[in-house]
Amino acid sequence: MIELALNTEIYSEDKINQVQTVYREYAIITKKLVDQYWILKFDNCRYDESLTIKEFENYLIGLENL
Repeated sequence: MIELALNTEIYSEDKINQVQTVYREYAIITKKLVDQYWILKFDNCRYDESLTIKEFENYLIGLENL
């Protein structure tokens, strides 16, 4: 299990949910709000955990910039 912290002022919950849906086939991702951060936990990653998180965040950044 590995975690990713995303600032709520930068990343919207709606966009995180969209990417989370896409990545369901790659990992089990749970999300909780802690202060001003979304904490995402990645479990049972189909591929390398670090790579999966990096690709998740890249996808999210692209979606936020549309």
